[in-house]
Amino acid sequence: MSLVKVMRVCLRIGVRVVLCAMVRGKQVYRPKRVFAVALKLAQEVEKKRERKRGRPPTYPDHLYLSLLILRSYYNWTYRETEAFFRDLFPDEPCPSFQALHWYMRKKLGEEELHKLLELLKERLRPFLEKSSLLILDSTGIPQRGKTQELKWMRGRFPRVVQGHARLCLAIRYSQEEKLLLPVGMSVGEGYAPDPLLGAKALSAANPGGILLADAGFDSGKVYKEAEGKYTQMIQLKGGGKVRDPRRRETSRTFRLEIYRLRAVGEGIFGALKTRLNGRLRNLSASNTQKEALLLVVCYALRVLLALFRWFLGLGASRPMGRAIPTFC
Repeated sequence: MSLVKVMRVCLRIGVRVVLCAMVRGKQVYRPKRVFAVALKLAQEVEKKRERKRGRPPTYPDHLYLSLLILRSYYNWTYRETEAFFRDLFPDEPCPSFQALHWYMRKKLGEEELHKLLELLKERLRPFLEKSSLLILDSTGIPQRGKTQELKWMRGRFPRVVQGHARLCLAIRYSQEEKLLLPVGMSVGEGYAPDPLLGAKALSAANPGGILLADAGFDSGKVYKEAEGKYTQMIQLKGGGKVRDPRRRETSRTFRLEIYRLRAVGEGIFGALKTRLNGRLRNLSASNTQKEALLLVVCYALRVLLALFRWFLGLGASRPMGRAIPTFC
C-alpha cells in the first residue's frame, strides 16, 4: 500500500474517532436563538404596519409578536412563555400572560400567526437541517524582503508595497461535525481580483449547501459559477439600486445570523500564517504561488498527523471541542 493511501485511511479513521468522541456544543436552534430570529421577524412586520394615532402602547407590538411566535413554535402555554422571557431578561419589562392572550385574541388571530410561524421556520431551516456551509474567502501571504510595484501612483512615483501572493479557499464547514474542509483553492499575484480567484475555487468545490462570501466576491463571475449549485448568501456592495436579478435574490435571502458563521473560516488562514510561519521566500511569481498552495497542503498534513497522534491515544487526555480544520 502506498504512502498516500495509508494517509487517506488514517485521515478517515481519525475523523470518525473525533466525531464519536468530541463534545458537542449548544445547538443553534435553542429557544434563545429562536427568540432572536423571531424578534427580528416581528420588527420587520411591525415596520410594514401603519402606525395609529393615540396613546402609545405599554409594550411594543414586536415584543407581543415575537413572544406569540415563540409560544406557537414550542407549543408553550402563555404562562410558560412569560416565564421564559422573565428568565432570559429579568430586568426588562414583560407583558403578562393575560396581556399575551388578549393580544392574540384581539389583534393577531390564528391565520396571521400561522403565516408568521411559516416565515420563522423558513429562516430557521438552514439551522434545523444542519446543512453544510461553503465559506469563500481570501488572504494575502507575504514574501520575505520582497517588494511589489503597483499600477497606481503615490505622488509622482508608483506605489511600492510588500510583495505577497493572494490565496483564495473554498472551505466546507459542517456545523454538526464541526469540521472545516478546504475543498477548492486558487492563487494569484498580489492584489489579484477576488472574483476571478473565487470563481476558480468554486469550480473545484463540490456543489450543495449555503455559500457565504463577503462583498469582495459580489461579482457576475462568482454568481455565474455558483448559480444552481449553492444557496447564495453574499454580502452586496453598498450604493446604487440592485438591478441584477441574481443580486436581488441574494439580497432577499440574506440572513445576518447565518452570514456571521463566515468568520469560522479565518481559523485556517490564521494557522497558515502563525503555526506554519506562512511567509513566502524570494522566488519568482509562479513559484511563490505554488508555494502558497503547498502551505495549505502542509497544514493539511499537520492536521492529519495530529489526528493520527490522537487516534493512537497520545492526545486523548485533551478534549476536542472546537472546530477541527482538515483537508480532503
